[in-house]
Amino acid sequence: MPDASELNVFAMPDVDIKDGDIVMIDSAGEFVDITDQKTGKTVKKLRLPIMCVNGKVKELTLNNTSNNALMKVYGANTEDWVGKQAVAAIVTKDVFGQLKRLIYLQPVGK
Repeated sequence: MPDASELNVFAMPDVDIKDGDIVMIDSAGEFVDITDQKTGKTVKKLRLPIMCVNGKVKELTLNNTSNNALMKVYGANTEDWVGKQAVAAIVTKDVFGQLKRLIYLQPVGK
């Protein structure tokens, strides 16, 4: 039976990544420009391929909290993050007036 989640390249909270999952950073990733829907400003974010518990690699655009937590422990060069693990926390937040499930990452054991 086909798995519809395979069509989505981005990690989905509660589908690909669940609260407490240990994921692995699969490669150094890339910077992407994201436009803030509220202000119209463009910001640069880091998008990383993440190996999920199910063995699938999905893309995750890091929020500032996750980026800072990983950088504090693993350093600023994302090449050094490859193969490192992080624990996921799934939280519900208000994003532009809509409640959304978001993925936060913290280095394992930190």
